[in-house]
Amino acid sequence: MTLAEFHDVYLPDLAEASDRYQDEIRLWKGLEIEYIQGQADYYRMLLSHLDYLVLGIHYYFKEGNHFNCYDGISSRDIGGYADVVEAALSTGFFKVLVHPDLYLFNYRGEDDRAFAFDKHAEAVARRIFESAIRHDVFVEINARGIQFHTRTHEGKTIHRYPREAFWRIAKDYPKLKIIISADAHDPNELSGDHMDQARVFAETLDLNIIEHIF
Repeated sequence: MTLAEFHDVYLPDLAEASDRYQDEIRLWKGLEIEYIQGQADYYRMLLSHLDYLVLGIHYYFKEGNHFNCYDGISSRDIGGYADVVEAALSTGFFKVLVHPDLYLFNYRGEDDRAFAFDKHAEAVARRIFESAIRHDVFVEINARGIQFHTRTHEGKTIHRYPREAFWRIAKDYPKLKIIISADAHDPNELSGDHMDQARVFAETLDLNIIEHIF
């Protein structure tokens, strides 16, 4: 959304909904947003109108080059994702890091294998978890990945995200704060089988899920 839509549509709609349903729900105002270094004043401006921001990294820059997680990132460049996570979380602007494993969406590793999870991918995962703990930020198991990005590979069911190999490492970090979210792009996606599967996913890996971020 544009900044004009933020001020003229989004905030007024939130205010109207909050007023209309004040006796039924508590409405928290937030945005999912990318992180661009050097824009601290912009994030502060947004937070002056909101309760929180969540960080969703879909694109990032490294050494002057632009990377798109959906296109796939090489093992040489995958560390740039962790660089951006660490820089963003250190600002204190973000309460949740959503789909933290999105860097694996089309990652093929050094051996050019589909759904790879090699030493480079693991190093990024550990940097993400350690940064989230250091800056007291939640990380999200994203059920939208289960709903729309599940594939069969070599006879196994694999989610592009949440990626099992990534979340297995989370067990090494007992202080990590993990939530499950629908990442709904439509109200009808707020609940359903994908959310049930996400809970089973977390239970199978014996992950400690936190139900509330406030």
